Amino acid sequence: MIWGVLSYTMKVICQFRWMLPLVASLFIFIQLPAQTPAAPAGLIAEGYDSHIELRWQAVPDPTVTSYQIFRSTDGGSNFDLLKTVGSSTAAATLDWTGDEGQAVTRHYRVKAIKNNGLTSDFS
Repeated sequence: MIWGVLSYTMKVICQFRWMLPLVASLFIFIQLPAQTPAAPAGLIAEGYDSHIELRWQAVPDPTVTSYQIFRSTDGGSNFDLLKTVGSSTAAATLDWTGDEGQAVTRHYRVKAIKNNGLTSDFS
C-alpha cells in the first residue's frame, strides 16, 4: 500500500483588528493504489558454446530498480531464480552454462522490480 499526503492550508480572518490572521494547515491522508510495473517484453535467448545471452526491452518506468531472471531446465514447468540484475545495466545478462550447457534445454523468464518491492508479471 502506498500512502499519499494532501496538504491544505486555510486562512481564518479574525474580526478583531489587533489579531493577526491565523493560518492553519490540515493534512489529509489518502490511500493510493499501488501499481505493479509492466512486465519486460521481447525476451530473446541466444545460445553459445558455454553461455546463453539474454536480452529484453527495459520497462520505461523510472521506479524500476532491478530485474529478476528465472531459469527452467525441466521444459518450463518449474522456474528458479537465477539472478537479479540492476536496471542501471543494459537490459541483458549472461547465463554461464559451461560444457553441460550444450546438452540441456533451458527456458527463461524475467520480472521487473520497483523501488517499493512490487514485481511485475513474468515476461
